[in-house]
Amino acid sequence: MSIRWLRENVSTVYKSDFPFVSGCGRFIYADKFGEWRSVPGFDENELIVSSMGYMRQKCNSAELREAFIPVQSKHTGYCSVGFKGRMFLAHRLVCSAFHGDCPTGFTCDHITKYGDLLRERMDNRASNLRWADTTTQALNKSARSATMRCDTFHARHKEWPHCTPNMFFQSKNKLLKFTGLHWNRLDFDSAKETGLINVDKWIIFCTPDDDPPLEVWKDVDATLRVSSHGRAQFKKYSKWQNKFTPLVSRGHAYAVLRNKLFHRLVFLCFGGVLQAGETVDHKNGDKSDNAFNNLRAASKSTQRLNQIRVHTSRAHVKNRVMGRKLGSEEWEKFDSCLNAQKILTPRECVKFNNSAIGRVARQGSVKQHMGWEFMFY
Repeated sequence: MSIRWLRENVSTVYKSDFPFVSGCGRFIYADKFGEWRSVPGFDENELIVSSMGYMRQKCNSAELREAFIPVQSKHTGYCSVGFKGRMFLAHRLVCSAFHGDCPTGFTCDHITKYGDLLRERMDNRASNLRWADTTTQALNKSARSATMRCDTFHARHKEWPHCTPNMFFQSKNKLLKFTGLHWNRLDFDSAKETGLINVDKWIIFCTPDDDPPLEVWKDVDATLRVSSHGRAQFKKYSKWQNKFTPLVSRGHAYAVLRNKLFHRLVFLCFGGVLQAGETVDHKNGDKSDNAFNNLRAASKSTQRLNQIRVHTSRAHVKNRVMGRKLGSEEWEKFDSCLNAQKILTPRECVKFNNSAIGRVARQGSVKQHMGWEFMFY
């Protein structure tokens, strides 16, 4: 169906809820998805947006596809749509269509704050968007309540016996990784009222203000303090902010806070002493576990023994091989080609070569070596 047909047959009489300001899109029609307008800079026969955040675009056909909500990014939370080989942010397209040109130094702001960053950036209704400068957006951010990422949690499985204590998690990421749940299955709104989330076979207790047992906090300076469990808390405008667990960020091997290694900060703050040639080591090898009892001062040679190494070179891989004399039916097993050479050379009084044994075992052009045939197993 064409834009002309939609304009003539779908919306004969309609009063817009949004004023037509300079640079805004052209009114197309209205239906259950709200008011549809064109986007400045785009052909209205190829892309239109609605006041409720829906979109319709032309994809390899003469007609516009059905209304859809653009895909949300798991990393940034913003919805984006692909158009002619390029990606465009959905909230900017909607804001341009209903609120006109973007003033210099302004960006698109989501007005409503739910306490959940991903949910906020999913709400691309025209009434929820505006052009705002950084100062206005900063004031609007302060209205956001504490997100679940900065809270602590206790969780237990429904099949656990009563004598089993609850599991404690320092952040939402560690909770989701342990339970295997997805973030969108957690009802944040009910959690704020009841204090718990009941999903699948798990009961999750939200404890944003409670510290786990035996957690000790010490001040690094006037605006930062760290805990013995590897958590941190900033002070802003004479008020302590939400407690959080610093995570290993992309491009770093360790968690970094204020351009400093967080595990070193915790170790020194709780009385750790470093001698010459020593650095801070994670006892269990987990670089995201920055609890003080998991940290120690160690030399590089000691840390090298504690590292978990994964060998990717085939020089560290031993291929077990088995062989038999030509004409025999009984196979003899060896731990490696070199092991077969060491055993067969004195027994057969013939010098075997481990490289030749490997070539035969690979079932290549060489079929036998010193009257023996080999194969890997």
